[in-house]
Amino acid sequence: KGINVADVAAEVQYIQSKYGNIFQIPPYFAYILRSFSVLEGIGLQNDPKYAIVQECYPYIARRLFSDNTPRVREALKAIMYEPSTSVEGQMKLNVRRFQKLAKAFRTYNEQSVSLLPKQGGSSEADSETQALILKEGLELVFSVEGNYLQEILVREAARTLDTVSRQAVVQGLDLVTGGNAGAQLAFPAAMRSVMGKSEDDEVVMETLAEVLSAVQEANVDVGGPQGLASGLSSLGGKSVQEMLPGLDEVGPGLLATALRFNAALFERVSGRVLGEK
Repeated sequence: KGINVADVAAEVQYIQSKYGNIFQIPPYFAYILRSFSVLEGIGLQNDPKYAIVQECYPYIARRLFSDNTPRVREALKAIMYEPSTSVEGQMKLNVRRFQKLAKAFRTYNEQSVSLLPKQGGSSEADSETQALILKEGLELVFSVEGNYLQEILVREAARTLDTVSRQAVVQGLDLVTGGNAGAQLAFPAAMRSVMGKSEDDEVVMETLAEVLSAVQEANVDVGGPQGLASGLSSLGGKSVQEMLPGLDEVGPGLLATALRFNAALFERVSGRVLGEK
């Protein structure tokens, strides 16, 4: 849904006039709204569907993903998570919203890279552009220093691996025993708490189902595996391996992220074990 800046400004002004004793707008915020309103008005003269907020969205996504300050971390958390529909009181990752932010982040990088001087033919320039965009994304996700986006992805990956692996083991035992012996009784006493259920298992599986659905939709959009292969083969004749940054560039980040993933997985399992004692 589009956001009309003039309507926002009018609503803010109404709130301030009604609750002025407890609600004050900083002067700089009023100036920003006024500037946005003027710019959007100019844009609407040329395009009736123009919305300055949508034009700013790539920058907003970039800021949310890369800025690690407490205020931006809280903003990203509020955007990325929503109440679960299956378990009351539990929060789940909003996959669709994350998709939208990721696409906006890519758009920002594409716009930034397009301003750089290009060398060679158009196909070589396209492949270099794709390589730079890919490198930007990998450096963000596998940052050595870490960031809040990485923290979210690592935590969700650890939750998913823990939940899926436990359910796979239990289902395997049920298959072997015919479901009559009770899979949990097959574990030694020390292992039952490790293999026991977590309170957010349903939320994790709900999120995983949405991720798989989004991946399937993306696969359909590119025309399936053949369409994806065709798209990759048209990138200036370069293979995916040639476009990927070298191990010396992303290796330290991969190692740091793997260590954080192991720590998150250990924290989850140990928290479940200690919680049942």
